This record gives sequence, C-alpha cells and structure tokens, in this order.
Amino acid sequence: MNSALCQKILKENVWPSVCNLRLKRTWIMQQHNDPKHNSKFTSEWLKKNKIKVL
Repeated sequence: MNSALCQKILKENVWPSVCNLRLKRTWIMQQHNDPKHNSKFTSEWLKKNKIKVL
C-alpha cells in the first residue's frame, strides 16, 4: 500500500461511512506512523477534508 491507495481508501470507503453516520464534526482519525499515513500527499488530503487526526 502506498499513499495514493491510502487516500483512495479514505475517499471511497472511510469518508462516506463517516458522512453516513453523521460523525463529521466529532470523528477523529487514529493512525500510526506508517509512511503512507504521514506522507505529504495524504496529510494534505486530510487537511483539505478537515479530518482531525489523533
């Protein structure tokens, strides 16, 4: 898995679930220090979509 696939999973699976459950404001994503999670590409996507990270 790379950062592009990680972002695709977030966009196509995780984010729709968060929206369907109406958790947008209260949801905080927990991730570990894997490079695909900390990449500039993924970090910018999270920031752009206003996803809080623990």
